[in-house]
Amino acid sequence: MNEDHWAKEFLDDAHLHEREDRLARFDAHLPCLLFELERQPDGSLRFAFLSDACKDLLGIPRDLLYADTMHLLSRLTDEDQPALLEALERSVTQLKPLNWEGRLRIDAWKDLKWINLRATPTRRADGVLCWTGVMTNISQAKRLQEEIRQSREQLSVLTAHIEEVKEQERRRIERDLHDDLGGNLTALKMMLQHVWKNLPSDPYLVDRYAYFENLLDSSIASIHRISADLRPGILDAGLVAALEWLSSEFELQTGLACEFHCKDLDISLDAKLATTLFRIAQEACNNIRKHADASGVEIYLHDDGSELMMEIIDNGSGISDEQRDSPQSFGLRSMEERVAAIGGSLKIISRPGKGTMVSARAPVLRDT
Repeated sequence: MNEDHWAKEFLDDAHLHEREDRLARFDAHLPCLLFELERQPDGSLRFAFLSDACKDLLGIPRDLLYADTMHLLSRLTDEDQPALLEALERSVTQLKPLNWEGRLRIDAWKDLKWINLRATPTRRADGVLCWTGVMTNISQAKRLQEEIRQSREQLSVLTAHIEEVKEQERRRIERDLHDDLGGNLTALKMMLQHVWKNLPSDPYLVDRYAYFENLLDSSIASIHRISADLRPGILDAGLVAALEWLSSEFELQTGLACEFHCKDLDISLDAKLATTLFRIAQEACNNIRKHADASGVEIYLHDDGSELMMEIIDNGSGISDEQRDSPQSFGLRSMEERVAAIGGSLKIISRPGKGTMVSARAPVLRDT
């Protein structure tokens, strides 16, 4: 009987050592640090367990951290140390999982490392709160995030520059069309009328004159239309006048009711801000005309002194989430990029079958 008992204890010890060896091998190959942190009833913190990755991840020997958690807290940046203590306090109060990230100074390596702490809290019968979790090095992920953020900023700046160049080119082409080509065609029409008065009466020439005059009139009208599409001259009279013209043109071209509302007869704005908001309204109206299947549109413009708000509302079919998130939604992307370039924000609220509201807000920059 004693021999059986001895054999059972021997096997139990063997299994225990096997499990410990397996856990040790598992711990040695983990790319993160396993830890157990205790908060005593008096509020003090103490590490109850730290895995082998402690020195590699934190640059601090386990014995030092077992002796005093301040060896870790003191190496956090001045901004991140109180943030960790606040996160721990919230976890204690709400008894919710801890998820925190911050920067750790490692003087020996002359390094600043980002670490992430994830842990689950449990309260023991003796009043001690214990977090069991993992610390991970997220420095590479943070660097990638920063590179992506910088790339997006550079792309936004490039997009804003391209839009500004496009606007300058539109102004140049509009000026050339209106002043040069339009002026030449008008002079040509006047010359035709003068020549006609000095020609003998002939039925053939009468027909040709009517044809030439109609051709010149339609060409001049086309130049005016193309010039207005490139950049309406009414923009020089201000955003309020330009949006009034846009609503009238939209109603004339589509047959849809379009109303413009603004309590101010004129709002003095920086030319770039006025042009940007006009282009956003123009793009929104184009989207309504192509996709909304609406019967009415309303445009609102409000200036509260520090912020300008513009809303374009239709009663059409609305925009689905798939359409909004589609890579092909270039019109929506264009509006977002335009308003971001002037430090504003764009919000699109839509309900299927009920219509869509495009709301653009931008800080007011007055015309100097």
